[in-house]
Amino acid sequence: RAEAAAGATVVVSLHDLPLALRLADRLLFLGAGRLVADLKPHAVDPALIADLYAIPADEARLLLNQPVALPQAAE
Repeated sequence: RAEAAAGATVVVSLHDLPLALRLADRLLFLGAGRLVADLKPHAVDPALIADLYAIPADEARLLLNQPVALPQAAE
């Protein structure tokens, strides 16, 4: 976050959707090697996740609302 705040572009590839939702300012979703969606985390729709992950919509909703535990930085 400090690098991004200083104006740097930070690109991270994550396959952990709850973590990506927690940390990212912008999410790019790929499917079949193509860009499917470019969204802010609050705009991610369960229907998109259900389609991309080939899971039922109720599982997609659970995945989007899963809590994430992050370690505290050492002081």
